[in-house]
Amino acid sequence: MRIKRILSLLAATAMAVTSLTGAMTVSASEVANGTCGDLTWTLDSDGVLTLSGNGAMATPYDWEYGVDQDLTDYPDIYTYKKEHKEDIKEVVIEEGVTSVGFCAFYQMPNLETVVLPKTISKFNSVKRTTGDPYLCYSFEECPKLKNLTLSEGMTALGGNAFYKCTALESVRIPSSLTIDGWGEGVFSGCTSLKNVTLSEGLTGIGPLAFRDTAIESIVIPSTVQKWIGRASGNNSSTTNYAFKECSKLSSVTLKEGITSIWGSPFFACPMLKRILVPASVTDITLGFTGGNLNGVPISPEFEIAFADGSQLTEIGQKTLNQVNLKALEVPESVKSNILYSNVGGSVENLYLYSEITDPSLLPKAKNVYCYSGTKQWNTAILNGAMCFDIGEEMSKTYEELSKAVEEANKYSEKDYTAESYGVLKELLEQASTKSEKSHVLGMRYLTEDINSAVKALVKKPSQGSVKPGDAKPSTDNKITNTKSQAQKNAENAMKQAKITKLTVKSKAKKKITVTWKKVSKANGYQVQVSTNKKFKKSKIILTKTTSKKKITIKKLKSKKTYFVRVRAYATYKDSNGKPQKVYSSWIKKTRKVKVK
Repeated sequence: MRIKRILSLLAATAMAVTSLTGAMTVSASEVANGTCGDLTWTLDSDGVLTLSGNGAMATPYDWEYGVDQDLTDYPDIYTYKKEHKEDIKEVVIEEGVTSVGFCAFYQMPNLETVVLPKTISKFNSVKRTTGDPYLCYSFEECPKLKNLTLSEGMTALGGNAFYKCTALESVRIPSSLTIDGWGEGVFSGCTSLKNVTLSEGLTGIGPLAFRDTAIESIVIPSTVQKWIGRASGNNSSTTNYAFKECSKLSSVTLKEGITSIWGSPFFACPMLKRILVPASVTDITLGFTGGNLNGVPISPEFEIAFADGSQLTEIGQKTLNQVNLKALEVPESVKSNILYSNVGGSVENLYLYSEITDPSLLPKAKNVYCYSGTKQWNTAILNGAMCFDIGEEMSKTYEELSKAVEEANKYSEKDYTAESYGVLKELLEQASTKSEKSHVLGMRYLTEDINSAVKALVKKPSQGSVKPGDAKPSTDNKITNTKSQAQKNAENAMKQAKITKLTVKSKAKKKITVTWKKVSKANGYQVQVSTNKKFKKSKIILTKTTSKKKITIKKLKSKKTYFVRVRAYATYKDSNGKPQKVYSSWIKKTRKVKVK
């Protein structure tokens, strides 16, 4: 009887507790469950914590704290943490949940995997008495977190959300993340974070987002328009510092389409040696400020060059503050003196292509490369710099580039993988246009890239390939140099051929009309339309041929901008009687049109 009374008492007690806490019934596969505001949570025997429901996760909104206050003192409203903090190995937040709570998973010692859904639009924060009020610390200091999935569609990442998650090695940032959705220092202090993918379509990069991480290389998408200021949703504050103190960052690729470099995003990155600024960049303000922080200098090998076609008119104030450069290239479009008002830095090799309005403000450069006889030339000599005629330097670099191209052309297309050939082919195509331009540094970089690509192919040549230095190519790839007179005539004609008076107009919806002046001895013309003014292979929409000097192209997208180029061709018959074509160079100045 006594045993029955005890069992009855225990059952009654359990019912009372359930009634008071609102807890759900625990199934056989669950360890525990409960509620978190309007959401429910379950923890299974494998350590998987699942949050379900529709709406925001609960947050202790009435709590205030100072910048130095220990976060472990905050009012813990998350019931799953009180008794199961060390049991949780995986967190799955299901679709329908719209926010992540303040410190919701802070310092979980065994958490390894996190999956966030596309419905997340906010990371909750509480009021801070000092400093940035927008930090959320959602997953801060989870030392075993290795696997993180940020779903395409989610629009926010909170301040310090993954701060010091030291086991995290890779992450992909979805394109849906908005400019206002970035918190400060999202992945700051993730010292194992090496692989970061910024999705094409991403419009901004948050302040201190990847500070002090292990990133070695990063590609900035063409769609990035803003480097977001600290504690701000726009460029109103003075710094961005997105990749500040990334001690292993040695390669930065800025894709064509980016319009600004702002707020010292690469501050104190000692391994960074080279930046090629795309032609699309029209604003550089505080772009590379801060060459030294606590004894961490930017590499003394650091060089800055500009892509062909740059329209930049000035390089903003303090852009090179405290930066010691091995080389700086100033494009022809830059006329402003603001560049030269920077302090605390030095330039070893200065390349000038423009007529600066006041050359007396030139920086103290060891070597100056410019056109002899100009104001810059005379001023540089007066300042005691070694002067070099940029024309001679271009000729020298062109020779180096030609050698690299000649070496690369010893390989035929069938001698290596499609991937390797694609890389080398793109470099050779760039070389054909770069050699005609005025950018010495850009030409040198291309020489290095071509040589590197060739060396990579030499390491593992496929059967029948030609190694550099071979006296003759393999018999399978032997090229006959005997040319007919008809072929020679066609080639000579196309060498002299130039496309002129090219016009592109859009008078009707989804159509453009392209016209040009007739080229002597041309049998026809090739017209290309691309969404990229560099006509990258993946961006070319179509290629059409015509024997006329006018063509109408249809079925384009309304309100979209396209680039158009034209070249001529001449025909001849080979020894077997088959028709062949010889092409002229593409028109140098492409045309841009916005379709109606």
